[in-house]
Amino acid sequence: MLRSLLGPQLSRLESVMSQSVRWSSKKAGGNGRKTAGKRLGLKCGDGECVHAGNIIVRQRGTLFYPGANVGIGRDHTLYSLVDGQVEFTKVQRTPIPPQKGRKWIKKDARSFVNVTEHKQSHRFILSDVKYPPV
Repeated sequence: MLRSLLGPQLSRLESVMSQSVRWSSKKAGGNGRKTAGKRLGLKCGDGECVHAGNIIVRQRGTLFYPGANVGIGRDHTLYSLVDGQVEFTKVQRTPIPPQKGRKWIKKDARSFVNVTEHKQSHRFILSDVKYPPV
């Protein structure tokens, strides 16, 4: 009776329902491989003694800027150029008024890493010592 009422519409409905639906055979969610951490961050704290070439900060981009006696690598790594003591400073930048085709540059602070050079006087130095004859 239903077939006589619906006629051609029912045959179209049957053809759509008879087609199989394909389900995924694997779970989605990327490649599933975990990557190791990049070990970014501060390697030396404020007031710590460093040698020339020691890495002070590993970073992506410039969160910290190089100051006195500090170099910057290709990957923005900050390292010491001299033996000394690490010092972190923050410098407030003043806003720059707009000029032709430019908006206000916001006032913000930049963090700089400096190394104050000092000579270590407590190093052991060999000297000629006169021993009494035995």
